[in-house]
Amino acid sequence: MVLTSNDDLPPGARVSVQREEAIKLADILLILLTPSLRADAPYWALLEKGARTGGKRRVVPIEVSSTDLDETFLQGVQLLPRDRTRSLHLQTKRQREEEWYQIALHVRQIVKETPRSRTTLEAVARDREKAGELRYRGRTRTALKQLRRSLQSIEEMIQEGGKNLPAMRREQALILQRIGHLESIQGHLEDAQRSIERSFAIRRHLAEEAPEDAAILNDIHASHYWLAYLAQKRGDSACALDLLLDGFKLAQRLQGRDPEDYLAARGVVVLGTELGTVYRELGENERAEQYFRGAIHGARRAALAHGEDQLQRDLSVAQFRLAELVLDLGKNEEALRLGQESVESCRKLVETQPSNLQWRRHLAAARLYLGDAQQRCGRSDLARGDYEFAAGTTGALVAVDRANRHTARDLSRAEARLGALAFDARDYGVAVPCYERAYHVLVRARSGMPALFRKEMDALRQEIDRMHKRIARSRSTSEDLRRVAADLARAAQEPG
Repeated sequence: MVLTSNDDLPPGARVSVQREEAIKLADILLILLTPSLRADAPYWALLEKGARTGGKRRVVPIEVSSTDLDETFLQGVQLLPRDRTRSLHLQTKRQREEEWYQIALHVRQIVKETPRSRTTLEAVARDREKAGELRYRGRTRTALKQLRRSLQSIEEMIQEGGKNLPAMRREQALILQRIGHLESIQGHLEDAQRSIERSFAIRRHLAEEAPEDAAILNDIHASHYWLAYLAQKRGDSACALDLLLDGFKLAQRLQGRDPEDYLAARGVVVLGTELGTVYRELGENERAEQYFRGAIHGARRAALAHGEDQLQRDLSVAQFRLAELVLDLGKNEEALRLGQESVESCRKLVETQPSNLQWRRHLAAARLYLGDAQQRCGRSDLARGDYEFAAGTTGALVAVDRANRHTARDLSRAEARLGALAFDARDYGVAVPCYERAYHVLVRARSGMPALFRKEMDALRQEIDRMHKRIARSRSTSEDLRRVAADLARAAQEPG
């Protein structure tokens, strides 16, 4: 196990605790001996405790540089390298490389000879949950690393076989689904597709062996959701629609079979919301509205029965998606009410778990859509407050989790909304910097992935071009501002 650094730890965690946990789990304790390590009294005491209380744990000290071990727990223990006539740091580069090669051979032999502790299914599940906590704290890259280690562990267990193989395969599929989700957040859509497809294939195989197992069938409709999500990212609405309809019908069947089935109830809500989103993209607003309202009703009913935070989040998403739709249909007051309800749902989540950055992101998104409704109702000052809140929150989240490209896109949207508000008020001195920030944030979010957020970039280019043309015609605008607007418009029209 590699000891975690401060950069990888969630807020409030301590390296000393991580070290102690790592030593407890280790079968082999490799100690790289240096005078600085020997001088670190707390760490040295921790290593001594691990060496003395480890039972069959192998202790392998490696002398990187000459270290005084008199009257320590390592006094008299054979060290690597075996030939101590030359200190590693005094040898030539070639001699050092040869010495380290010999050390590596010794360590490999020790690893082969040492019985390994059997990883349990419960331990893998705990590690998977830890990855979820890391993600909620904005550590997307570290969470993904944790999940990949969990995947390696469960796949090793599957290779060894055992009585609980179906449960292991379910855990493998769940880890793959979580990996695919985080890969999509980072913009690696092809990798995400492979991970989700692998997860789905495992679940279908399990369903063939146990066709009426509710837990496995709930996993199946979750896979439908994620495959549809990726199809939408590719712009394939027809494929997404088919997947969502199949998943929705399965979740409905499971809920009808057992009204207390939380996963089925949540599946109906989540899949229904996504169906509304796809139907809206296809121009079928009546069907979209039907699914959105059904999802809101289902989320409220399920929240009363189960009281889960995730259901509050699902409710808020359905509310602001419906708010978007009815705003386009000219139902401004209803959009305003739905936006306020969505914000209230998200605020409750943030108050319940202040350290969960995902809830903060959802609150920022809800405030953004509420701002749209405020503006349509002629409340520009209130709209500006909502947009500023969304920009400030997402800006802080991007600073914490730069790997999350979706949060960066949300920040770009908020800055563009502020720019549009200032532009409509002919306050070009505010509009230009807002659009400039929106553009550069979105460019960074799409870095190396030109297909990502293409619709958002096309819309932003049009807004920047419109702003540039009006500023160019304005006689009261300064030459410096004209030049900045012209440079931004020129950059926005470049391909990529």
